[in-house]
Amino acid sequence: MARPKEIMAQKRTPETPKKLIGVCLPQEYAQQAKEEAKKRNVSVSLVIAERLLSQQEEAA
Repeated sequence: MARPKEIMAQKRTPETPKKLIGVCLPQEYAQQAKEEAKKRNVSVSLVIAERLLSQQEEAA
């Protein structure tokens, strides 16, 4: 699992589309997120964001 410190999302600039850029995640983590997103019919970034939030809440 990636810790929030390891996740580096660059700031959006007007040229970048509305997608998360520069995020480093392990392949299996991304695959699990994709499958979960498909099951729930939501976007992959939503699933990843929820996971990161829950990890931060657990750490706090």
